Amino acid sequence: MDTFTSFYGGLVIFSILGFMAHERGVAVNQVASSGSGLAFIAYPEAVARMPQVPPLWSCLFFFMLMVLGIDSMFTTLETIITAFMDEMPRFRKWKLHMTIGLCVVLFLLGLPMTCNGGQYLLTLLNEYAAGLSLLFISLFEVIVICWVYGFRRFFRDIKSMLGAEPNYYWRICWMGLTPITILFVIIFSCVQYEAPTYGKYNYTTGGIALGWLSLMASVICIPIYMIFRFCRSYDGNILKTLKRINTSTDDWGPALEEDKEKRRRLDVPDDDPEDVSEDNSTNSSGSSPSNVSDRSSIIVPEKEQIEAITDTVYDDSIARSNPAVNYALRLKSLESTF
Repeated sequence: MDTFTSFYGGLVIFSILGFMAHERGVAVNQVASSGSGLAFIAYPEAVARMPQVPPLWSCLFFFMLMVLGIDSMFTTLETIITAFMDEMPRFRKWKLHMTIGLCVVLFLLGLPMTCNGGQYLLTLLNEYAAGLSLLFISLFEVIVICWVYGFRRFFRDIKSMLGAEPNYYWRICWMGLTPITILFVIIFSCVQYEAPTYGKYNYTTGGIALGWLSLMASVICIPIYMIFRFCRSYDGNILKTLKRINTSTDDWGPALEEDKEKRRRLDVPDDDPEDVSEDNSTNSSGSSPSNVSDRSSIIVPEKEQIEAITDTVYDDSIARSNPAVNYALRLKSLESTF
């Protein structure tokens, strides 16, 4: 569907540009440059030249632009609000007020683009803030999800929601093809970089610096938070600290308990000690053993196995998230008590 839409959009764009070039007697690349000039100069002029009811087509065109902008803001607002609510759940009861407040703030930030020099500011932000920054964020996302969080865990998350894991096409794309492609685009964009211009106007050094600051404003948050978490959790061992801060917490997962239990079953191996204990603790009649002789049939790991497991575990969150390790830790705790 995306491929078809891209081809269809290309046909519409270049048919209008070709019509405008034919009317003016110039080349296509001289009709209008990409960006806002194409949407607000070339297209309105083209629909105004249509032979049948040009005011209607003009209204439909700008109504389409308005709906497209509102649709884009839906995803932006939802991303910001959801991230904030996940980090601070106590503010969820004020979600409506926070959404309205965020809309007002974004509206005020957009007012300078409606002034006399707004077109220059819009071109500058469109060149920097909406280009490399998105590529950098996408690269970090795919690397963290597939290689830090773990692609197997991510696939099991998808299976718990959709009932099936992604096929090999998506695995190849997410694990290798996508990050390599994004990295290539970033390198190519840096090599082919040129200072932005608007018509015959060349931006000053201060304007270019402002553009780079707008780019770094969103990207710099990622390494800053990584350094903050590392320094806050550092315990003298670099490798252990890195592993601990990149380990999922106990409350990570679906919000509903039944969904959490369904997701947890996907992580439990077939030979899990708790499952074996539950199976062995049930007799042939389906009832639990009531005396010591019946309980002696429960399979308990050997002492050497317990020591080997517990000596390798240094993070409580890992122990609690792994039923086998959690079981071994409880046995060791009882042993130390007596």
